[in-house]
Amino acid sequence: MSIVDLHCHVFNADDVPVKGMLQARNAPDWVAGFLDKVLQGLTKDATKKRSASNSISDQEIVDTFKNVMDCDYPDYADSFQDYLDMKDSGETCEKKAVVRKLQLPHFQGYIEWLMLIVRDHRTIIRKLVKQFPDINLFVPLIVDMDHWLENDSANVSIADQANILEKISREPEFSGKVHGFVPFDPYKQARFYKTNEGSAPLSIIKKAIENQGFIGVKVYPAMGYLPVENKKFLGMQYDEFDFDRAFDELFDYCQTNDVPITTHCSPGGAEAYKRSGFWGNPGFWTSVLEKYKKLRVNFAHFGGAQETINSYERSWAWNIVNLMKYEHVYTDLGYFTPICNSESFSKYREFFKTLVSKKPVAFDRVCYGSDWQMIVVEANQKKYYQKMKEVITDLCNFSSTPGKAFEGIMGKNALTFLGLDENGKNYHRLKAFYQDRDLPFWLS
Repeated sequence: MSIVDLHCHVFNADDVPVKGMLQARNAPDWVAGFLDKVLQGLTKDATKKRSASNSISDQEIVDTFKNVMDCDYPDYADSFQDYLDMKDSGETCEKKAVVRKLQLPHFQGYIEWLMLIVRDHRTIIRKLVKQFPDINLFVPLIVDMDHWLENDSANVSIADQANILEKISREPEFSGKVHGFVPFDPYKQARFYKTNEGSAPLSIIKKAIENQGFIGVKVYPAMGYLPVENKKFLGMQYDEFDFDRAFDELFDYCQTNDVPITTHCSPGGAEAYKRSGFWGNPGFWTSVLEKYKKLRVNFAHFGGAQETINSYERSWAWNIVNLMKYEHVYTDLGYFTPICNSESFSKYREFFKTLVSKKPVAFDRVCYGSDWQMIVVEANQKKYYQKMKEVITDLCNFSSTPGKAFEGIMGKNALTFLGLDENGKNYHRLKAFYQDRDLPFWLS
């Protein structure tokens, strides 16, 4: 049995617009500013850091935190030190009081996240593999937020990020463990149509898919765009940019070459502005799938766990399953931490029971995913895999063949979606990628 994490991330602070990303997740301005300052102190030479064989130490990171806090955020410095002194003491009343004073409920989670994203990519991937040793294949999704998060951008280009992940995936330590999705930003492609300057995003995608061991494309509509009819819905702001042409070219390439697409599909996440997550609504993909009937699309997050519980047939999850009338429509369970507690799971269980009683095809199309490292901010993230195994086992009892359904959700469905059987073009591209090495067992 192969186990696949169809939805994870392995970015560091060079790869994403961190301040804008945190603000989009409603972090207090002082926290976003503090983080930006810290990262400036820890990433003075990004190229050197990425290529270094030794990762920066925890103490170096903590010392930088403290120095920036003392200099720029003195009102919080004492509370921060109190927190560091008590961070291993459990959930004491005193610790909770300190966290309240720092004005961030999940402060410990954000500190752990911070300690992770200043690492080099190998260290991050090594931690991912160590934390989830049962996973046979991780599918990290590179995201492109540069244009969309106000006054902030990444330090490293998408092409360079693809080069880094390719290099790591070729190393013996990670061989067969990591194959990523490269991102597509319609704004950058549409801008290329107008200016013909720089590299076209689609050329970067083609190189990644055809030569660098990547197995799909990631799009993130919550940044503020749609797969179709952008001028109709977005109005005049992007009237001079032909997003629809950009997407048509992407869809044509992906369908012709059997390249899977993962699209963010929950109302939450790293929104570019308030409620921009609405653009992730699966309904916008209906006409796309009618035109490109063989397109492989994974609607990530299954519409959002918390958002689904009380909505049933009006939920995005239900709409996703309706789209499974198309042969290659799938979904993943990334960031399903809301149902990892008994009360929420009880409600979700009733929803899922109702769903699969009417749409049993879901058992063949739902895939396990974690959304690690985004879930690092959550208190229960280290137990995510084990808890989700329990959840999925329970949900599969609604199937007439529970064992088969469980094997499907934990890995087989993902391998089918990815086109990694002998009839899939990804299968043959990866066989060429491994021409001088042993094939991973999930491919052979």
